[in-house]
Amino acid sequence: GFRIPHLTMSTPARALGLSVAGVAAAAAAYFAPSSMEIYRAETALRASELELERVKALAATDTSNYSRANSRWSSIKQALMAKREAYKRSDQAFTQSRQVYLAAKRAYEEAETSRRNASTELSNAERENEAATKDLEIAKAKLGTHDVAIQRAKTEVDRLTRIAEEKIKLLKLPL
Repeated sequence: GFRIPHLTMSTPARALGLSVAGVAAAAAAYFAPSSMEIYRAETALRASELELERVKALAATDTSNYSRANSRWSSIKQALMAKREAYKRSDQAFTQSRQVYLAAKRAYEEAETSRRNASTELSNAERENEAATKDLEIAKAKLGTHDVAIQRAKTEVDRLTRIAEEKIKLLKLPL
């Protein structure tokens, strides 16, 4: 607390001034905080200031972390967009290639079927050709035998015709 020194009343003005000052000092001492209260207030103020500095440091760290995270996110998002676009192009190329592949596969299968059919037809034609060749050879061989028989028959017809003509001449009566 605050202590009022012993007043001496030598002059009325001084006494009045001291008494007013004394009253003011007494009132201030009564209403003023004690040194313990001041110490507590200063300690609390310092703790609050330290907490403020700690929170400001955390805010600065969090702001820095956010800035780095936002920058990383932005670059990753751009990379994601680029990869999506690359995937889209790759998927389109795959779809087109698959369509070309399926069309080529169908064309190959059709060509293979056509080749098999042509091979079967060729085999059949070769068998028919062999059979026709054998028939031709048989017919040619038979034709040769007929030529001989025809020649014999012609010779025989010619001989018999001469004999008949001679006999007819003999049968003719003279006139």
